Amino acid sequence: MIAAHVCAVPIALVSLLDLDRQWFKAHHGIEVRETSIEQSVCRLEIEHPALLEIEDLTADPRTCDNPLVTGERAFRFYAGAPLILRDGNVVGRLCMIDTVARPGGLDAEQRRLLEALARQVSDHLELHRLARQSERRAALQAALAGLDAQLQAVGDFDAMTKSAIAVAAAPLGLEGEHGGWDAFAAVARPHAERRDEQWFVQSVGDRLAAAIARRRADELQAMLNGEIGHRLKNMLSMVQSIATQTLRGVPDRAPVIEFERRLMALSAAHGALFERDWQPAGLDAVAHAVLGVWGFGERIALGGPAVVLGARAALTFSLVLHEMMTNAVKYGALSNDNGRVAVTWRVDDGRLVLAWRETGGPCVRPPARRGFGSRLIGLGLIGEGGVAIRYPVHGVEAEFETAIDRLTEA
Repeated sequence: MIAAHVCAVPIALVSLLDLDRQWFKAHHGIEVRETSIEQSVCRLEIEHPALLEIEDLTADPRTCDNPLVTGERAFRFYAGAPLILRDGNVVGRLCMIDTVARPGGLDAEQRRLLEALARQVSDHLELHRLARQSERRAALQAALAGLDAQLQAVGDFDAMTKSAIAVAAAPLGLEGEHGGWDAFAAVARPHAERRDEQWFVQSVGDRLAAAIARRRADELQAMLNGEIGHRLKNMLSMVQSIATQTLRGVPDRAPVIEFERRLMALSAAHGALFERDWQPAGLDAVAHAVLGVWGFGERIALGGPAVVLGARAALTFSLVLHEMMTNAVKYGALSNDNGRVAVTWRVDDGRLVLAWRETGGPCVRPPARRGFGSRLIGLGLIGEGGVAIRYPVHGVEAEFETAIDRLTEA
């Protein structure tokens, strides 16, 4: 578990609290799945949603008699970050446990990362809750979809009511005796209703209910997309934080800087997708997001028709653009003060052709060896090749080609 590694402890737990027990959604270094609430250290000061650290559990009067401290497990050090849902409820803690006391507790960086990881866990719990809610609403909507035909097939109101109760009860897991119904009717004047009129009114009501259900499902899906995007954004930030801490002592900084820039390229593509709720994004929007962070302004020209990229294609395209930019900055047109890069694209017979042209830079020659970046470029726009690279003296030229429908599918 990342948290155990970051905090240098043998035991890490995602502890969720109930009225009479705590149970571990995830555990590392211990096989116990739950304990009584009386043995829970996580419940201490749970009304104050802040990081809780106890440097020596045997010296704290709240925990010195706890069986987990006095027994064979011999817990000594504890640190727990609260798991806070979007509604403000604290449902547990991400806790780190050691079998030796730790005077001074965690250092500042470990505390920051532990709290960040706790937010990740909270996001995951929230997303899981929303997914279950979405599945439940989908089951209810499916039941409503079948109700119209069943009601049309029966002939009297009593049978219609029983059918409606049966359809509504099934996804809720209720037996027939739990169901009931109330009816209210108001008329302004006597009117002999025909069957087609009754069916018309009923159809209007059914279709209105279905429209409302669809709108609610769309709103829930948008919320889910937002949660996923928020979680991925946090994950990228977490990866960058862990990488920065882990690679801090590496003497050769060039690979570290390149790794961080690749993360920035992914983050830029993610941002373009997130603005559209992870729906397909425009090629020009992704290109501007990735290339804009380099700060070369008008020295990079972009142009082409509107082309839509699916999520996978957008991420792959962003990495390819990043590697091309890296090479241009190190060895090509952007390594001096005068060079320029043109990125243009066109659609021919259902295929996208994207061209990269460098001018005004130093004389170029083919690379002596193929590194990771060259191999990444060779994968093309959607990881399936279709790349031609040339090295004329005036500057690098590359052409990427793929079927336009594959871009939206990927």
